[in-house]
Amino acid sequence: MLIFVVLLAGVEFYLLFRVVEHWWCLILKKQIPYMASDKKLRNAVAQYIKKSSPKKPSVCEIGAGYGWLARCVAKKCGASVVALENMPFTFGVAKILQALSGNKSVQWVRCDAFRFLGNCNKKFDVGVAYLGPGVNDRLGDYLWCFDVLIVLDVPIANVKPFDVVDVGGGFTRYGRLKFPHKLFIYKN
Repeated sequence: MLIFVVLLAGVEFYLLFRVVEHWWCLILKKQIPYMASDKKLRNAVAQYIKKSSPKKPSVCEIGAGYGWLARCVAKKCGASVVALENMPFTFGVAKILQALSGNKSVQWVRCDAFRFLGNCNKKFDVGVAYLGPGVNDRLGDYLWCFDVLIVLDVPIANVKPFDVVDVGGGFTRYGRLKFPHKLFIYKN
């Protein structure tokens, strides 16, 4: 009986913090809450990086969430990944999942991604962003940080992509809008 009470308390704790983070994102930060990437989208990103980048690319994932995409890219591409996440609870869960996975190729940084990129003196081989409408547009000012930037589902406004890869099914819903899974590729 005690095990069920502890499990129920854990689930309630998790759900409470998810709701708090969603409201924090929407009201105070005026950004779209965390959106998990599906397996098909993660595999498409990894496949594109594998075929178009050096053997062991340096990758920066902007808005890493729980890190499913970062760990997939690190594992399938042999990449060293810097995963940027600004939400404290999501960051904590990602660190726990990282420890459980045993993958040491992902370095986690809890920060505002745009401040990090503005102060970063390192250029990454690949950047991956899954941020959503409006927020993706800010990436146009940071294209110099990457040889290749892969933006998922929603293109950067006023910047023409080098290539668009249709993932072939699936979509992400942002509010009432549905965006089909696509990779928008920008080259510097």
